Amino acid sequence: MMDRFWNGKIRGLPTALFVCGFASLYKVFDFATTFGWRHNLGHLGLNSRIQYGFVARWPSKIYIAERVRIGRNVSIVSEIESGTLTVERNAVVGRNCEIDISGGLTIGAGTLISGGCEILTHTHGRDPHSPPIPVQKNIGANVWIGARAIVLHSAQSIGNGAIIGAGAVVTKDVAAGEVVAGVPAKRT
Repeated sequence: MMDRFWNGKIRGLPTALFVCGFASLYKVFDFATTFGWRHNLGHLGLNSRIQYGFVARWPSKIYIAERVRIGRNVSIVSEIESGTLTVERNAVVGRNCEIDISGGLTIGAGTLISGGCEILTHTHGRDPHSPPIPVQKNIGANVWIGARAIVLHSAQSIGNGAIIGAGAVVTKDVAAGEVVAGVPAKRT
């Protein structure tokens, strides 16, 4: 690991030590964050990790299986208390994602949600001041959602093995094994 940060010259040694120390400090923060959330979530499985900066509203409604990775600065929000989140084993949620669970959300096993994605599970119709209307959403197993994609409330189901391109805006259901991209997302 050191050869990635240090070229072997004495001048580079302080930089290498600083970078390695900083990385170690983040690992300590991540361990402490996981430990703290373990007692607040509805369930946090073995070998699951939650990185520093994780924020959740109504954490007792969040159920995370084993070997799940939640990246830095992930926000799990809900406008109503009845929403739940279930993340199945081996799933990964990348950095800076915002996941709305107002209507309820299930993320399947082995799914990868890349950084910066937004997933919405409620709507307000045409009146932004009306109470939220929850929409149940299911993301299947082994789905790959590209960076900064947005999955709107109208896409209630994403099938197993589907791929959503980076920056896509998903407005409709995605069938199993289908590849979609673009704004709005269309089959490629």
